[in-house]
Amino acid sequence: TVISDGGGMYNYFSSPSLTDCTFIDNICKNGDGGGMYNYNNSNTTLTDCTFTGNTASVGGGMHNEYSSPTLTDCTLTGNTAYAGGGMRNYESSPTLTNCTFTDNSADYGGGGMHNYYDSNPTLTGCTFEGNSAAWHGGGMYNVDNSSPTLSDCMFAGNSSSDQGGGMYNDDSSSPVLANCTFTNNSASDGGGMLNYSSPTLENCTFEGNSAEDYGGGMYNSSSSSPTLTGCVFTGNSADDGGGMYNTNESSPTLENCAFTGNSAGTPGGGMDNPNGSSPTLTDPTLRENSPS
Repeated sequence: TVISDGGGMYNYFSSPSLTDCTFIDNICKNGDGGGMYNYNNSNTTLTDCTFTGNTASVGGGMHNEYSSPTLTDCTLTGNTAYAGGGMRNYESSPTLTNCTFTDNSADYGGGGMHNYYDSNPTLTGCTFEGNSAAWHGGGMYNVDNSSPTLSDCMFAGNSSSDQGGGMYNDDSSSPVLANCTFTNNSASDGGGMLNYSSPTLENCTFEGNSAEDYGGGMYNSSSSSPTLTGCVFTGNSADDGGGMYNTNESSPTLENCAFTGNSAGTPGGGMDNPNGSSPTLTDPTLRENSPS
């Protein structure tokens, strides 16, 4: 048991290359980076590596600070932390391709990944499945001007006990997503995604997500105004705003988006817009949505 940082490996001003490596059950009880800690321009390269069952204060599987490693075909599963169960990035922008985050958990936020303080990772073809957080962002939590770029990524079956089952964006964090899917994620608010900022989404799908209270597919609040093009919301459910819930002067812009078969226990099967929210919809489709 290690009580500082980097239970399995600690890299400082170093950039090792690892292939087919496994990090299992490493522990940092009072430190960061249960599996690996990359610090101060340590831009490690990892291929076909697995991080399983590692534990830390933050970054159960991996913690990156002022470092931007490259991960290809890596798996992070069953790791735990207070924040960033699978991975936590602090002023770091790693590149991940075809990586998988499954069954990681966080006591606070970012069950799969926590991006904090100007962290802008690039993810292509990555999967976040079955991750959980007690508060924010079961799959991913972006905060303090952290705006990752995601292409062809999947968020499935992630959960938050509070907000943002699939993804939570706050404090000027506005990720860019293309061809991503959010399926069967759940939370009290924002089953698929919750925004206190203004992300950009193109050709993304929200299907079968659920919220106990507001915004089964997406929840936008506090003047957040995301831009969505060619997005689909189908089969999502919530007590209010089955497909999308916009509140507190949030005014998203939607073009060629479709809302079909979403449901709400109260108003707005497809979309609900209270409290000064004025979305702009161009060429929308709203079909077979229902309030009870």
